[in-house]
Amino acid sequence: MKRQNPLVLLFEFLKLMKSGVFFIFLLFILRGGDDSAFFEYGRYVFVTAFSLSMLMTLMQWVTHKYSLEEGALEWQKGVFAKKNETLYSRSIKHVNRHTSFLHTCFGVTSIELATELDSEEDIIFRVLTLEEADRIESFVKSNEFINSNKIKESIYKTGVESELMVNFRAGIKDILKASFVSFSFLLFIPFTLSIISKLNDWDRQVLDYLLNHEFSWGQLILFALVVLIGSTVLGIVKTYSKYGNYEITTDQFYIYISNGVSHKSSLSIPKFKVQGIEVTQSISKRITRTAKVNLMVTGASPSEVESYQLFPFLPLNRIHTLIPELLPQYRIAWPQTRLPKRGGLSRIVHPLWLGGVFTVGLFLWEPVPYGIMQPWWVYSMLFFFVVVLAKWISFWRTRYSFDTEILQLRTGILHNYTVMMESGKITEMQMTRNLLQKYLRLGTIQSKNRSMKPKVLKDLTIEESRKIYHWYERHHVYSDN
Repeated sequence: MKRQNPLVLLFEFLKLMKSGVFFIFLLFILRGGDDSAFFEYGRYVFVTAFSLSMLMTLMQWVTHKYSLEEGALEWQKGVFAKKNETLYSRSIKHVNRHTSFLHTCFGVTSIELATELDSEEDIIFRVLTLEEADRIESFVKSNEFINSNKIKESIYKTGVESELMVNFRAGIKDILKASFVSFSFLLFIPFTLSIISKLNDWDRQVLDYLLNHEFSWGQLILFALVVLIGSTVLGIVKTYSKYGNYEITTDQFYIYISNGVSHKSSLSIPKFKVQGIEVTQSISKRITRTAKVNLMVTGASPSEVESYQLFPFLPLNRIHTLIPELLPQYRIAWPQTRLPKRGGLSRIVHPLWLGGVFTVGLFLWEPVPYGIMQPWWVYSMLFFFVVVLAKWISFWRTRYSFDTEILQLRTGILHNYTVMMESGKITEMQMTRNLLQKYLRLGTIQSKNRSMKPKVLKDLTIEESRKIYHWYERHHVYSDN
């Protein structure tokens, strides 16, 4: 067994200094010459607590050891009571690598091994050499569970190159578009307000003079341009610091996501644990024709939903080609099949009982919101209009499709929300019908898998509902065999 890198002592020392900087400034600088009992004993307490914390860190470094043995990580810890733990590589969900600016200065990194089981804590190596980090990451990837023939067959049905391939790299155009879509340029406003709130009395007098002074139109336009340019530059810098050097790469079994300028991080996701894909478009992203893609991954329990986000401002035309590159079994063709027209009637009629309850309440209490005097039936009509309009838009924008392997659903009123599920990963599917749907010959399909919340597709024709259900039954029996 081996201990962690000795540099962990330095990192913990700097961490303690950072957390205690307020007390250091107060006790030793601001009130360093104060001999009152409170500050005198406060200095003793701080030095004692700091020394004990560093001593505990040293003892933990001496006693905590680890080793990699035949598909398992042996972990020994405990200062006064020894405790040995075994973490099998098959229970590791993914590997996170974080490299801060301080790590970069010393040529080291940190790794977090996230586990699937609630009973097992995540393992964090705060300081590792790059060679040791590569060795641990290779240990996770090379275990027999990943390399089993069953996993290979479930991921790929055709030959795939095993070497690392760059699938996406964020360029300047992507960073600029991300800055606009995320509204990062608006950060200049709270930034300016925070500065104003910290001004002292003399500064406030200057500020009052500036606010009461009559400026010419040229000066106001110049000031507006300075604010606009400053906010834009600040937004771009913030976006670049977050998404600079963003890259998505893949090999035969893993998807790798890395990003960061001063603080670098990387994530590796096993492909076979991806249970589905979600693509979301807000209003601003619909205007710029970009979207956010989430990979839904097996969590610690069947009820736990975990998602890993790709670059959140991917161009739509790039998503068409990127997803099949990352996961070849997902062939992207945006769903085009609409719901039947009588499905719109079902959507509108179903919530009318809620409108009736709302109308009765208005009739009995006759509220006057914000002092606006209007007959109760005006608010009732407005409520019905909003509900009917929302339900109609939801019906009109709903699409679905299913082919040999993939079921795709698209919903949303203001936002576009598309979900893709592989047939073999769907664990349960139900077909239900209420009284109105029976009369209109409609049905509802609800599907589940291990890492996604149940997805519901309402108001299909009964024939289409049965087709999708039989499609699930056929593929589910095949995948079980």
